[in-house]
Amino acid sequence: IGKMRQYGQDNVVITEDGHYLGMVSKRDMLRKNVDFGQMKARTVTTKHPSLERSTPLADIVQAMYESNARELPVVEKGRVVGAVDITSIIVEMTHIPEFRQLTAAEIGSRNPLLLNLGDDLSKAISLMKKNNVKKVPVVDEEGKLQGILRFEDLMEAYMVQAVEKNDVYRANVWGGHTADRRSALKVKIVGVVSDHYATAAEDASMDKVLELMAEKGVVILTKRERPSGIITYKN
Repeated sequence: IGKMRQYGQDNVVITEDGHYLGMVSKRDMLRKNVDFGQMKARTVTTKHPSLERSTPLADIVQAMYESNARELPVVEKGRVVGAVDITSIIVEMTHIPEFRQLTAAEIGSRNPLLLNLGDDLSKAISLMKKNNVKKVPVVDEEGKLQGILRFEDLMEAYMVQAVEKNDVYRANVWGGHTADRRSALKVKIVGVVSDHYATAAEDASMDKVLELMAEKGVVILTKRERPSGIITYKN
C-alpha cells in the first residue's frame, strides 16, 4: 500500500529472486477477515499474463481485456524487464482508422450507474462489485456531475483507514458487509471522489475521445451537466 501511494500506482509487480510471480492491485486486496497491516503480498498476488518484447499490439489488448488488467509485465528469461500500461495502448490505438470513425456515443456505456456525495464506502463497494464496474460518476442532489469514484481510490481509502486503526474489518464483497460504527466502511465517499476524468458530448469524435482517455483515463458523456454515459478502458 505504501509503495502504491508513494509512486501513484494502482498495481505492483511481485517477484521472487528476480523472477516474475504475478501482480497485486488495489482491487485485489479486499478480502474477508484480513488484517492489512500483517498480510503478505503473496496472499493477494494474481498471476496476470506476461508479455515479451515482441508481443504485437492486438495480443497485448486481448491479454489485458481477458485478464482485466491495466498493466502487464514484460518478461525476458523469467525476469521482469519492464511493463506496458493501458495508457500506452490508448496512444497506439489513435493510429487505427476504424476507431477514429466512431463517435463517443457509439463506444460508451449509456445511462451509467451513479453515486451521491453522501453515500458511504459500503454502498459504493457493493454497487461496484454487484455490477462489475470500476468507475462510477458522482452527482449532487440535483443530479449534476461532481466527480468520479474509482474502485482503486475507494480501496485505498478503505485499506489505509483499516491499517491506521489497526483493526480487522470484515467485508463480504459478494454478499454485503458487516460493519460497526468504527468501521472504515462507514466513511463517506465525498473525501475520496476524484476529478481525474474528462467530459465530452455524445457526438465527440473518437480522435478527441482517445486524446482525453490518454490524458485522464476515463471520459464521462454529459447532457446539461448531467452524466449520460461513460467511456472507460473496458469500452
